[in-house]
Amino acid sequence: MQDADVLVVDDDVELALLLEGLLKKQSWTVARASSVNEVKGWLSRHSPRLVLCDYRLPDGSGIDILHLVHEKDEHIPVMLMTGYSDVRLAVSALKQGAVDFLSKPLQPEELTRKVTGLLQQQKKSKPKKSAVKPGAPSGDKRFIHGKSVKALRLKEQIRLVARSPLSVLIQGETGTGKEFVALKIHEQSRRSAGPFVAVDCGALPENMAAGELFGYEKGAFTGAVSSHKGCFEQAEGGTLFLDELGNLSYDNQMRLLRVLQEHSVRRLGATKERKVDVRILSATNEDLTEAIREGTFREDIFHRLNEFPLRTIALRERMEDLEDFVRYFLKLANRQLGRKVKGISDLAIAKLIKYSWPGNLRELRNVITRSVLACETDRLDADDLPWLLDHQDAHSHGGASSRNRTLRPLKESVAEAEKRAILDALEYTSNNRTRAAALLAIDRRTLYNKLKEHRIDG
Repeated sequence: MQDADVLVVDDDVELALLLEGLLKKQSWTVARASSVNEVKGWLSRHSPRLVLCDYRLPDGSGIDILHLVHEKDEHIPVMLMTGYSDVRLAVSALKQGAVDFLSKPLQPEELTRKVTGLLQQQKKSKPKKSAVKPGAPSGDKRFIHGKSVKALRLKEQIRLVARSPLSVLIQGETGTGKEFVALKIHEQSRRSAGPFVAVDCGALPENMAAGELFGYEKGAFTGAVSSHKGCFEQAEGGTLFLDELGNLSYDNQMRLLRVLQEHSVRRLGATKERKVDVRILSATNEDLTEAIREGTFREDIFHRLNEFPLRTIALRERMEDLEDFVRYFLKLANRQLGRKVKGISDLAIAKLIKYSWPGNLRELRNVITRSVLACETDRLDADDLPWLLDHQDAHSHGGASSRNRTLRPLKESVAEAEKRAILDALEYTSNNRTRAAALLAIDRRTLYNKLKEHRIDG
């Protein structure tokens, strides 16, 4: 074998040959392998531009291939092929650095479109080196803090804790950007040159969680045909982010406690401990104090991981930032869908402000993406957001029906948000107007004028 555009890894020889023929028709060079060991040998001598790999292999899995490939070059994209029963595992693999997965039976048009798109994208731009290893948030990695008082407060807390060695427990609702907060802490920390490894504890199947977290030795269990580094070893010298911490089983909580106490990890099937130097950041959308009372989560682990608590902000609590997020997600949607929607109307913004956003930023991004897809002009309008009306009854503030309310003009909505921001700033600074003005990025005279305009006393 020699260097190739695509390395196809599948022990189904018939399918591998079919894929090889399909890709060669697109003028791509193809190499084939059927096992983890074969890939290991091939990678020692050659390099692919893309790897297309079956999730289940005779001596391992697509995750093993992913780690092998990214040890050689973290910028080589790995795409998994998976059966229906492996979809949850494939989603977990996406969090560890896989670029995509295809469900079997494969659709030739979808396969060639995705492979061609990835290879052409590589031709257009050379990847830049990054300190973030597989496991960082998928998609665009830019972090938008926002300009609201609560957003500025969170930004300051991130800055304060990032340079410290403290463990951070990030709590907040689903979709509020907990993983991005963790990544920002890592980027500003003394460990920024090391890897950032993220693992979703809720997506790990119970029978595989211990092996993925702590690693295993060859022969530790049926199917362990080679040794595997767990997440702690992968994050050596850097940061390990444990998302949805409350989903860890009691047994794995015990293993985690030992790692926290001894700063060492024992792989499944191993007789010796391995020292690990890792900073742990964790996140949950659950009330862990309630889980402690119910006996499903260990209190000693909670206190070790909660040395510095952070709380992400629900979107409904930061409406001053909504327009910034909308415009950013609009750019992402245009890039993703190949559209050219240039802006959004004031009425559409007002409609978005009226909604309570139970799914937070994740829901907002989805809504903007769908709106861009449906938009028939170069500007989003309120009529491009029909699904919000379908959900308004269930999620609106106070539970009132959207049909019985009139949308307010943008000026009124912005005025209300501005007043709320000023009140938050005064509360945060104990009514110190100089500090409040600084937080709001305005001068004292402007603040006094705003206090008079909004009839705020004190």
